[in-house]
Amino acid sequence: MAPEAAALLRRVPFLAGLEETEIDSIASRLSRDEYAAGETISALGARPSAVGRGGMRFLATGKVELTPAAMRASRPRSSVLTAGDHWGEIDLFHPGDRAAAARALEPTTVYRWDRGDLIAYLRAHPDVLRRLRFLADSRRLAHTAKLNWLAEDETLVALTRRHPFFLAQALVPPGLLIVAGGALVAGVAGSASLFAWLGALAILAGAAWAVWNGLDWTNDYFVLTSRRGVWLEKIVGLYDSRRETPLSMVVSVDLATDVLGRWLGFGDVSIRTYTGQLVFRGVSQPATMAALVEESWRRVQEKNERDDRAEISAVLRQALHPGESGGANPEPASSARPAAPARTVGLDRWTFQIRFEEKGVITYRKHWAVLVSTLAAPSLLILLFVGLLGAQIGGLISGPPPETALLASAVLLIPLAAWWVYRFADWANDIYQITPDQIRDIYKKPLGREVRKVAPLENILGTEVDRKGINGLVLNYGDVITNIGTTQFVFHGVYDPNGVQRDIVRALEALLARKREMQKEQRQGEMVEWLTSYHEQTDAGAESGEGLSELPGSARPMDVGPFEPDESNS
Repeated sequence: MAPEAAALLRRVPFLAGLEETEIDSIASRLSRDEYAAGETISALGARPSAVGRGGMRFLATGKVELTPAAMRASRPRSSVLTAGDHWGEIDLFHPGDRAAAARALEPTTVYRWDRGDLIAYLRAHPDVLRRLRFLADSRRLAHTAKLNWLAEDETLVALTRRHPFFLAQALVPPGLLIVAGGALVAGVAGSASLFAWLGALAILAGAAWAVWNGLDWTNDYFVLTSRRGVWLEKIVGLYDSRRETPLSMVVSVDLATDVLGRWLGFGDVSIRTYTGQLVFRGVSQPATMAALVEESWRRVQEKNERDDRAEISAVLRQALHPGESGGANPEPASSARPAAPARTVGLDRWTFQIRFEEKGVITYRKHWAVLVSTLAAPSLLILLFVGLLGAQIGGLISGPPPETALLASAVLLIPLAAWWVYRFADWANDIYQITPDQIRDIYKKPLGREVRKVAPLENILGTEVDRKGINGLVLNYGDVITNIGTTQFVFHGVYDPNGVQRDIVRALEALLARKREMQKEQRQGEMVEWLTSYHEQTDAGAESGEGLSELPGSARPMDVGPFEPDESNS
C-alpha cells in the first residue's frame, strides 16, 4: 500500500467519511502510472473498457489537460487538473465513447482504479455509488451549460440543479388545475356550454403554468468552481440573477437536512463568509457537495499560502541581493488603495439610466416605476391641455379664438413643463452609490439643498432585500437594507435589489482583500527590515571577528576561571 495513494484518496470528496482502514484497502488496489510532458493519458474515441484500462484516475503530481468531447468547436475550453483532482466518472455512468481526452502537461504521476475492480466496489458500497453518480451527472451537465463568465484559468468543479423533488412539488398545483379542467370538460361532454369552455381554459392555463415551472427549475443552477460558489437564478422574461461568493472569503461550510431530505437525498449547503452566506438550497447529495466545497476551499488556502511564501522568498532575495534579477520590489502598501472618486460623480447626469459606473463608483437611481409615479401628475396635465388645444384647433370643441387659445396654452404649459423637468431632476439627483470604501445616500433638491449620508463599507454587519407587492415582484425592484451598527442605510426602490446587494458584498469583499494585502505587505516589509539588519550585523561581525556575541542582548560565554576541585564532595 502506497502512503502517497492513501493520502491522495483521503482528499477525494466521494470517499469522504470512509474509515482509515477502508481508504488504505482502496489505495492498495490502485495502479501507479507515470507520464512524460505531452504524453496522452486517454484519447477521444477509445472505449473506456478497452484493454481493461478504464475506471477512475487520481492525479498525484503534475498537471493534466482535460478536453471534453462535447464542447463546441467554435469555443474550445479545456480544464487543467492539478494534484488532488480525479476524472473518469462520466465514462463509468454514461457508456459510450470516452467523454474527455487527457494529456500530461508536465511530468505526471497518476493512480488508476481499474474499471472492473471499481464497479465491484461500488456495487458493494451504495453510498459511494450515489456520491460518484452525483459527480458524473454534475460534470456531464456542465458540458452543456453556458458559463461564459468563467475566467480563463478558472476550473469548474461541480454544477447541479435543485433536487427533482422540487420540480415535482412545483408541478402539483398546475397538475391539479389540469385535472380539475379535465373533470369539468368530461362532466359536460357533448355540450358547448360555458363550463366546457372554462374547463378547456383551465387545462390550457395549467399546461402553460407547468411549462413555466419546468423552465424555471431548469434555469436555476448551483455552481462550484476553483475560485467561487455561484447561484444562477433566471426567471424567464423577468430577470437573471447571479449570486456568488469567492472561496478565499469563506469562513465555514454548513450542511442542513430534514427528515424528508434525508429520505430522498437532498439538503442545504451554506457557504458562510465574513459578510453573509450563499445557500445551495435543496441540492442532491448535500454531503458530497459540502465535501467538494470544503476541498476547493482548502485548495484555495493552500494556493494562497504557496503564493505568499513565493512572494516572501522573492522579496528576501531582492532585499539581500539587490543586484540579482528575478525579484521585484513590492509596491508600497498605499498604492493598493484606490484613488478617491470625484465628489460630483453621479449628480447632474440627465439620463434615464438607473445604474451606471463612473470612476470606480456604482450609482443607482430609483426604478422607472417610481419615476412614472413622480411624473404622472404633470404629464397628465400637459397631455390634457395639448389634447384640448388640438381638439379646438381641429374644430371638435368650441372655445376662444385660436390665437387666444395658443397664448393661454403657452402660459399654462410653460409652468407645467418646468414642473415636469423639476420632478425629473429631483428623481435623477436622488441617488445611491457604492464607492471602493463607502456607501452613500445623496438627496439633492433642484436649486435647493443637498443632503449626503455616508458610511464606511467595513462597518457593514449585513444586508437584506425587501421586495413588496406584486409590482415589486413583477418589475423586480425593491429596497436594499444595509445594517451598519445600530443604524440602517436603505436604498429605496432600486431595480434588481439582489444585484445591488451583490454589488455591496463584492465591494466589501474587495475592501477587505485590499486591507489584508496591505497588512501582508506591511508584515513582509517588517520581516525584510529585520532580516536585512540581521544580515548586515552578521557581515559586520564576521569582518571584525567578534560575530554576534557583541550584539546587544546576545549571550556571552561565562568566564569560569581556573578549575579547582570541590573538596567538600571529595
